[in-house]
Amino acid sequence: MTEEQLQIATIAYLRSLGFMAFAVPNGEHRTERTGARLKRQGVLAGVSDILVLNHPGLALELKTATGVVSKHQESFGAAVIAIGWAFRVCRSLSEVEQAVFDVYGEVDT
Repeated sequence: MTEEQLQIATIAYLRSLGFMAFAVPNGEHRTERTGARLKRQGVLAGVSDILVLNHPGLALELKTATGVVSKHQESFGAAVIAIGWAFRVCRSLSEVEQAVFDVYGEVDT
């Protein structure tokens, strides 16, 4: 499964549970000029792929089976944990489902 496919499946799953969840489009290739403009607007390197606005918040970093978490992504994960959010790296939809269970317990749909 590609990261894009995992992200699509993850958003569908989270929304089917009634969560307010959204993707952060940080990973696309951009020109240097566009990247500089977005940085001035507040784009932050390392922000997780999907954020779940619930209590507690959940930041999901999605990776393929061989994907590597960057230093910026590790730093973002540590920062959200420090403010009481949960952070998980998931490589499959079953790992996403487990993360949701670990953080929120049994969720009624």
